[in-house]
Amino acid sequence: MIEPGGFQSPDGTSYISNDRNRATDGEILMACFTEEDILA
Repeated sequence: MIEPGGFQSPDGTSYISNDRNRATDGEILMACFTEEDILA
């Protein structure tokens, strides 16, 4: 199982990536958001 990975850029945007069904679909999912997005 692959764990999600993420980082925060200097402008405060967070990026999280994860793969889904790596062996069959090979799909990579990515979300990006800011602290303001979470507080809203």
